[in-house]
Amino acid sequence: MRPGKKLLSLLLTLALCAGLTVPALAGGIAPTLHDGSGAGWTYDADTNTLTLNGFNGAYISYADELSDQPLTVVLQGQNTITGSVASPTGEGALVSWGGLVLQGDGSLTVSGGLSAVELTVSGGTVSVTGDAANGNAVAAQNVTVSGGSLTAVPAAGDPSTG
Repeated sequence: MRPGKKLLSLLLTLALCAGLTVPALAGGIAPTLHDGSGAGWTYDADTNTLTLNGFNGAYISYADELSDQPLTVVLQGQNTITGSVASPTGEGALVSWGGLVLQGDGSLTVSGGLSAVELTVSGGTVSVTGDAANGNAVAAQNVTVSGGSLTAVPAAGDPSTG
């Protein structure tokens, strides 16, 4: 392969990787997360805050390797995320590849597992049920509940995981 083709291949690979690290949400939310809103959600890029109010979707997946700021999700009203490890990330119905802060006075029911490097629940009522494919309800290196509540139930028939 000539040096020019190697460089082009490298640039295309980097462009693809950069595209995969852009914050993304689905299940009724735009494929690329940016300032905006949709059915049951609004996002403010300046504060990295996603507000859910009556959201009902298949999954939410967030990744931004260029930011040290966690994704803050403000819960208002009743919100539901129903997914599985078959979601594009393969990690669950609600995934943050960094920090995830859940707050507010609403509720969030997640069927299909939650995965984050660090999870903080500082408000709201959060209930997570694991996915039958991997059993996990919550997978995180650090979990802090300083307000609100977090209930995590492993997949049915898998009492060893949670």
